[in-house]
Amino acid sequence: HAILFKTCSKLKANHLQAKLFCSHAARVSVLTLSYAAAQPEPVEISLSRWGSRNLWRWYSQIMPAPEKGLDGTASAVEGNRTYITQELNGTHFCVGLHAVINGSFSAECPTVHEAKLTAAAVGEHQMTVYYNVSLGATCEEAKDACDAALNAAIGSGEDALYAGHRDAWAEFWNRSYAAVEDDYQENL
Repeated sequence: HAILFKTCSKLKANHLQAKLFCSHAARVSVLTLSYAAAQPEPVEISLSRWGSRNLWRWYSQIMPAPEKGLDGTASAVEGNRTYITQELNGTHFCVGLHAVINGSFSAECPTVHEAKLTAAAVGEHQMTVYYNVSLGATCEEAKDACDAALNAAIGSGEDALYAGHRDAWAEFWNRSYAAVEDDYQENL
């Protein structure tokens, strides 16, 4: 799966700040992005699913069938949420992305493999993106599980999720701490 963020022009940013972390407890990844440009420009957030073999050689020389493994893929957009669902060997999964964007945006599914949101062209963008992958007995059940995880994460808020993420890593490293008398050896 790929999540792609891109600006629609090649203008340089005056300011770009991003923070990405995963919340194990909430089962989501969270990206916050603050972006300022000299000229207003749109930002596109694209969620896509393509074959697991992403090397051009595979598709052009070994097995020229890029559709192999992609049957049953579906993309959807509901408000500011995008989804990709698929069944693979009896496993159903849903990848969901929820974007909290300042200002207006448009949403579309250009193919069954891609769903995207495009934020309006403004000089400054601030957004928080929540991302989840869920499994289910059906694609609809996986989508419902994805929605539940995203709704819970959004309800908690990015700050609370980050505090939990930070505390979980602090607990992990505190349990893993080892001290050696010789500073040189400890650094090795």
